[in-house]
Order: sequence, then C-alpha cells, then structure tokens
Amino acid sequence: MVLNLGTPQDYYDAMGRIEQRLELVGRPADIPEPVSESELGQLKTLAEQLFASELGYEKRIEIVAQMCGLVSGVIRQPFSP
Repeated sequence: MVLNLGTPQDYYDAMGRIEQRLELVGRPADIPEPVSESELGQLKTLAEQLFASELGYEKRIEIVAQMCGLVSGVIRQPFSP
C-alpha cells in the first residue's frame, strides 16, 4: 500500500483555503491601535469624574460616551434621551 501525502504546496494551499473559511486571514490588521498616553490621561480624568456623587444620569451617560469615543477613535455626540 502506498500512502500519498501530497506535496508541501498542497498542504499550504489547503490550509490557505481553511483559513479563508475561518476568516483568519487578515485578522491582525483588524487589531485596534493601543490607547495613547494622551488618551489614557483623558480616560483617567473621565473615570475620576464618574465617581462624583452629585452627577446626574445624563452627565454620566455623556462621560461614558466620551470614554467610548476615545477607545474606539470615534467622537460621539452627547447622549440625548
């Protein structure tokens, strides 16, 4: 009995097709950039503001929206119910 395992190129071709099916190709490009020192400082300031007991619900939502904007790189508009 002869077992044909194919060539290394056959293996790489097959693995390429499997990776495409699993959507693994291109994933590293989707990794977001780390938060910069400036953004980290802004996030800390916003987090400290959340601890103020006198803040109302709307102001808390606005602060959280700002935090999300910093993390996602999108500037969000203030919350409007």
